[in-house]
Amino acid sequence: EFPDIFNAKSAYVFQSADFSYNKIERFQNGDNFKGVNASQINLSDNHLKTFPEVLFKTGSPMNYLVLAGNGMEKFPKGSLDGENTFMLEALDLSYNYLTKLPVDFSAQTLPYLTGVDLSYNCFSEFPTEPLSIARLSRFFVRYQRDKNGNRTLKEWPEGIMSQAQCPSLNFLCLGGNDFRKIDE
Repeated sequence: EFPDIFNAKSAYVFQSADFSYNKIERFQNGDNFKGVNASQINLSDNHLKTFPEVLFKTGSPMNYLVLAGNGMEKFPKGSLDGENTFMLEALDLSYNYLTKLPVDFSAQTLPYLTGVDLSYNCFSEFPTEPLSIARLSRFFVRYQRDKNGNRTLKEWPEGIMSQAQCPSLNFLCLGGNDFRKIDE
């Protein structure tokens, strides 16, 4: 369990809280978890199968959240509900088993998000939700595979290069997929 030893409302702010490689499956005290007042939270390489919505619901003021390598399969709608969600600038969801993002993964919810890493997941349709975020400058959707290692992302995301859609996009990494024809 992620220990309930912090408090999102605390006057004391951590620069970074790193709980990677701890086999964490859930948060102590469940819905009564008090949150974490930290700029950066690293929960990579644990066992969080569902996106940890409790971090946002408690008002944890994160700028950078790393959830890589958890085997995460679900990212439910409403997981980003919280008073400080807007503060998130970078999100690493690489090395999971995600197949889609919630519809509320958008500019309205995450207006200052500049980087998203969705590499090494299981998307079969291009995740366009982050492209509504005007400040998004780095977007990684590399090596989409199913659990058997088969490439799942095959259709080129038509219109992705349109500056009107995502004006700040500087880095778009799509390597290791199965795009055979680009009609852009």
